[in-house]
Amino acid sequence: MKRQSVLSGVISICALAAILFAACPTGGSDNEPSPGPSSAGYTVSYKAGAGSGTPPPSRQKLASGTVITLPDQGEMIAPTDHSFDGWKAGEQTYAANASFTVTANTEFVAQWKSLIDPNKTYIRFNNLDQFPVIIYSDPSRQTEFARAPASGTGAVVETEPKPLGIAFYPRFFLTVEGIPLTYDGPSITVRVDAKMVNTISVPALTSMETDFAYIKIENTSVHSLTLNKGNSELKPIGSASGIIMSNETASYQVEPGDVSQYRFMRNTSDPLSFPESMKQFNRGVIYAFTYNGTSLTLSGSHSALQSILPAAPTFLTAETTSWNSIRLSWEPVYGATSYKLYRAKGSGSLEEIGEARDTSYTDTGLRSNTTYTYQVKALSDKSGEGPGFTSVSATTNELPEELHSPITVSNAAKMAEVLALFNDEEYAECTVALAGSFTLDTVALSNRSSNAVLTIQSEDAGEKTISLSSLSIGGKVSLVLEEDVTLEGLDSGDRLVQIDSGGSFTMKAGSKVHGNTGGGVYVDGGTFTMNGGEISGNSIASSSTYYGGGVYVNGGTFTMSGGEISGNSIASSSTYYGGGVYVKSGTFTMSGGEISDNSTSTSTSTTFSSMGGGVYVMGGTFSMSGGEISGNTGFSWGGGVFVEGGMFTMTSGTISGNSTSSGGGVFVHSGGTFIMTSGIISGNSTSSGGGGVCSIGTFTMSGGTISGNSSSFQGGGVSVDNGTFTMSGGEISGNSGPWGGGVYVYWGTFTKQSGGVIYGSNGGSLQNSASNGPAVYVISGSKKRNSTAGVGVLLDSTKSGSAGGWE
Repeated sequence: MKRQSVLSGVISICALAAILFAACPTGGSDNEPSPGPSSAGYTVSYKAGAGSGTPPPSRQKLASGTVITLPDQGEMIAPTDHSFDGWKAGEQTYAANASFTVTANTEFVAQWKSLIDPNKTYIRFNNLDQFPVIIYSDPSRQTEFARAPASGTGAVVETEPKPLGIAFYPRFFLTVEGIPLTYDGPSITVRVDAKMVNTISVPALTSMETDFAYIKIENTSVHSLTLNKGNSELKPIGSASGIIMSNETASYQVEPGDVSQYRFMRNTSDPLSFPESMKQFNRGVIYAFTYNGTSLTLSGSHSALQSILPAAPTFLTAETTSWNSIRLSWEPVYGATSYKLYRAKGSGSLEEIGEARDTSYTDTGLRSNTTYTYQVKALSDKSGEGPGFTSVSATTNELPEELHSPITVSNAAKMAEVLALFNDEEYAECTVALAGSFTLDTVALSNRSSNAVLTIQSEDAGEKTISLSSLSIGGKVSLVLEEDVTLEGLDSGDRLVQIDSGGSFTMKAGSKVHGNTGGGVYVDGGTFTMNGGEISGNSIASSSTYYGGGVYVNGGTFTMSGGEISGNSIASSSTYYGGGVYVKSGTFTMSGGEISDNSTSTSTSTTFSSMGGGVYVMGGTFSMSGGEISGNTGFSWGGGVFVEGGMFTMTSGTISGNSTSSGGGVFVHSGGTFIMTSGIISGNSTSSGGGGVCSIGTFTMSGGTISGNSSSFQGGGVSVDNGTFTMSGGEISGNSGPWGGGVYVYWGTFTKQSGGVIYGSNGGSLQNSASNGPAVYVISGSKKRNSTAGVGVLLDSTKSGSAGGWE
C-alpha cells in the first residue's frame, strides 16, 4: 500500500511536469516514455481471482510501448491458507513489481499459493465463542497446542495423524466489566486424518458453573479502601497490593452467600456498610460498587457470561401463608442477577407479576380459596431471560368470617381494607354497612377484570357520612349508594365522584353527594343512574372556565328518574356553564326528579358569560320526559335550560320559575336544537327577551304549553332572534312583555302552521298581553297580530305587507 501511494505521487508530479515543461522522465517504476499517437491507447486491468477484497484500479489509454510496474497484493485478501504469488496474463506469469511493456489490452489475474503441504497433516481450530481460547493437549492444561482468537479462525497447526482420535482441552479467557476471568470448557475429542487440514470447531459456551461471585469497586473518594473477609484482608484480582487508592478500580473474587461475611474498610480501619438492598452474593455474578467518600452504592450487577442465558431455577416450591398470600422459594442459578415471576389464576395463562433479587418471593393481594400456578425464570442483565421449566401451584385459604359480606365498617382503616380487597377482586358483590362516619381522602375503584358491585348502606336508620377528596369509579365496577349514606367533599378542588368508562354509579332515595367545592359528579364515559337521593350544595369558584356545579356529563350516560339536583352553583371571573347539569357530550335522560335552585352567576357584569342555570347542553342529547326544572337562575342566558351544540327534546315535564337575562325557561343558541312535543314551560322570566323560550338556533313546537312567562323587553312567551321557530301544535298563552306578548321575531324566521294556537288580546283568561302585538310582533315592517292565531291561520314572517293575516 505504501508503494502504491509513492507511485501515485510520481504520476501526479509527471503530469504536472508535462504541463510545465512538455517533458517527463522515462523508465523505472511506472515511468512511461512519451506517448505515441493517441489513437493507439490500451487498457490494463486487474482481477483478484480466488481472493477477495479490492484489486488495483485499471489503467486506460496507455500508448503502445508504455512500460508499467505490476502492483503487489494491495487491498486484496488471500483465500484461507494461501499467500499472494504474483499475476497471470494469458499463459504468462509475472511477479509483483515486475516491469511489463504494454502492446495491447491486457487483463492480469492474481495468483495465490497454498501454505498447506498436501503431504502433511494439519488441524485448524474454529472458535465459535466471543472470547479467545487456548487449546491444550493435556487435561491439566499445561501443554499449549494452539491459540484461537475470539469469533474467528485460529492458526493452522501441523500435527500427526490420529485415526483413533485425540482429546483437546480449551480454556476461555473472559473479560467482563473489565474483570479478567478464565473458564475451562469441556474437552473435545476428534479423529485427525492424514494429509489434509482437519477443521475442529470449539463450541461457544452454553453454560457456566462457578463457585465464585465477583466484586468490582470504583473508589472516587480521597480515602484508601480494603476489602476484608472477617479479619483477613483480601487482594484484588491481578494485584499484589490489597489497598485501593483514590481514583483506582479493583476487582475481587468472593464466596457466594450472605454479604455480612465481607466488609470494605476505609483507611484500613473504618468499616463501610453494603447497601440495604444487598442481602447476598450469587454465583457467577459481578457486583459493581462505587464509593464516593460518603456512601457505598451498587451501580449495577452483571452476569459473568454475558452471552449465555441462565438456567431454569430448580426446587421451586409454593407455600400457602394466608387466605390472600403464597410464598415462593427456589435454588439460586449461576450467573443470574435477578428472577422474574409469572402467575396464572385458575386455568388462566401465565402473566408477569414482578421481579426478585433473592431466591424467595411472597405474592400478596390474592383471592381467597383460589388456586394459583407459578413459574420463575432467571435473568441476566446482558443475555436476557432464561427458561422456566418448572411450574408449581398452591391454593389460598378460605376468607375469614369477619370479611364475609355484608361487612360492618366503623372507621377509615377498616373501610380502606375492604376497598383494597374489592379492588383485588376478592368480592364479586360486596355490601358495606356503615356504623360510623369517617374521612377517607382519595378513593379509586378500578382495574377489575369482571363485573363487581359495591353497595354502601347505613347499618341503622341514622345518616352516615364519608368525607372524601375524590372518588373515581372505573373498569367494570358498579357503586350503589343506599339510603342515609352521604358522600361529602373535602374541598380539594376535584370532582367529588368521577365515573370513568366502564364504571357505574347509582344513587338511591336518601343518599347524598354534598358540599364539594370542585363540583359534584363527573360522568367521564361511564354510567350514572339517579333513582333518588340528592346532589346539593356543590360549587365551583375559580378564575378558570368551569362547568357543571352538580353534574358534568362528558360522554357516557346520565339517567335521572328521581331525586333532586339543587343548590349547586358556579361563580368565576371567566365563564360559568350549567349550575345544575352540564352536558358536553353523551346522553342525559330525565324522566323524574327535580333540578332546582341552581345558579351560574349573580354578577351584574355586562359580559354575557353565565349560561344554563339549571342545565347546559353543549353537545350530545338531553331528553326530558318528566320531572321538573325550576327556580334556577343565571345572569346571561338560559335560566332553566341552555342548548348550544346538541339537542334538547321535551316530551313531558315542567320547566318553571327560572330567571335570567334571555331565555328564562329555555335558550336555544346558534347550532342548538330544541324540539317540544309536550310538557309545560311556565312562570319563567327575563330582563331581555324570551320569557319562556329564546331561540337563535332551531326551535320546533308540535305540542305542550308555553304559558305565564314574562319578559321586561321582548317576547313574553317566545323570542326569535336570528333563529327559527316552527309551530305546528301546542299552546302559547298568558305570557306578557312590551313587544310580542306571545311571540317576538327579530330578523329570524317564524312559521305558524295549521296546528296550535297563540292567544291574542281576545283570548280571555288565556290571552297574551303586550303594548305591541299581544299575539305576535315581527320587527321587520313592524308587523303584528293582536288577535288570536289559531288553527288554520298562517303567520309567516317571511312575507311582506299584510299577507298572511297580519294586522
